[in-house]
Amino acid sequence: MPRDKQFDERVQRIEQLVREIEQVPDPALRSAAKALIQSVMDLHGAAIERILELIHQSGETGQAIIDQLGREQPVRGLLLLYGLHPLDLETRVREALAKLRPQLAALGGEAVLVSVSEGTVRVRLSSAGCSSTSTALARVLEDGLREAAPEAALALMEGQTASGLVQLELPRKAGQVPASEVSLQP
Repeated sequence: MPRDKQFDERVQRIEQLVREIEQVPDPALRSAAKALIQSVMDLHGAAIERILELIHQSGETGQAIIDQLGREQPVRGLLLLYGLHPLDLETRVREALAKLRPQLAALGGEAVLVSVSEGTVRVRLSSAGCSSTSTALARVLEDGLREAAPEAALALMEGQTASGLVQLELPRKAGQVPASEVSLQP
């Protein structure tokens, strides 16, 4: 699924503005600005949730529409932000791994889901190649998992390569905030 560059730029701009608000020296103004943002987010979240409920009420067709919305940028990102994505984290990770399988195989590697727990994704990555191949595999895997599950707090990849055990901790990239952490309450 291609990234929506304009959507990403807008998210980055919002994050920049929130950081600026957090630097406002007047605590009352800072608090009011945060409360305003949170109120707008709450309103939007409730409205989006109601829209999905109404669509869902139309049966199988409605569910198909919701599923399609979960695949489309920028709607997908918005659903993730509000915790309303139709697919759970594990399902999105499994789908991403299935899509990545041919690309990983072409690089001489394989990825197997070990677990998804409390926002942590663990994948066993194995390769018969050298460390640069392992690095390329890890990069492909990370990019694919970040696309499918940007709210994952950590993707821990471990596996055997010709040179030994690979263990990479991949914290969220700048700008990736799980919906559970989106709170601007004063």
